[in-house]
Amino acid sequence: VETRLLDFGICSQERQFKIVQQHSHWVVGVDFNEDYVVSGGMDGLVNIYDHQGNHIRTLSRHKDGISALKVHKDRIVSCSRDSTCVVWDFKGSILGTWNHSKAIRSLCMHDNLVITGGSDNRIVVYQNMKYICDLVGHSSQVNCIDAYGKFIISGDDNGQIILWKDFQLFKRMQHKREVLSLCFSPNGLTFASASFDKTVKLWSVETGENLCGYFHVNFVYKVKVYNDLIISCSKDKTIKMFKISKKKIMSDLVCEDEVYDFDYNDGKLVCGTRSNKVYFFN
Repeated sequence: VETRLLDFGICSQERQFKIVQQHSHWVVGVDFNEDYVVSGGMDGLVNIYDHQGNHIRTLSRHKDGISALKVHKDRIVSCSRDSTCVVWDFKGSILGTWNHSKAIRSLCMHDNLVITGGSDNRIVVYQNMKYICDLVGHSSQVNCIDAYGKFIISGDDNGQIILWKDFQLFKRMQHKREVLSLCFSPNGLTFASASFDKTVKLWSVETGENLCGYFHVNFVYKVKVYNDLIISCSKDKTIKMFKISKKKIMSDLVCEDEVYDFDYNDGKLVCGTRSNKVYFFN
């Protein structure tokens, strides 16, 4: 059955409660835990804030822009166009580093695994900061990775999505343009993808079937799945919230510029934009 994509347009607008500007270039990565909010920019810096948006410290090691950023337990992992991946603690100490041969474009942390993908078409798997294996199957740069249980998903510049099982190629799926973001649902039965073809799609892990989806009016940079909710951000300056059970966009959050990344938990949402700013929403 072919799934029709519906563009619901802008349904509502919400105001942010705080905007901070600690970066001198685009903010391309944001993530947070129960204590801290972390942002990464094309200025090569990683900034740490409290949940009220107060700046705590800046981490500086990368020689080029940040391309991916994750917070996992008591650690921050940042990847860069300078081909390096750095593991930090929240005091700014460096716990480990490794390299690709070209720019690192994507990062996933799952249990004790750290998985990176790069412009060298490689996916590299580390466990407890020790090299485990490469995943070979992409013929263009790997823009996004996510993992759940024994499954890994990855997307590339050719619009291809690869689903891996036990580190072996399992299924392939396709967008019309570059795949920029992937995210498993909390139960691992489905995953969402975001693409330069302006669509967000939800897929079945078991069958590879496209279950539903929706449009932005421009490139979609990031997507995440929270139970019955899909959230995505775009070059169109919006963050859309899509209710899966109703197949309907429930809310639009509007920023003043392109939104590159966001994180959401317990009613709080933080996003990073092309205008070098970090937005805090309730």
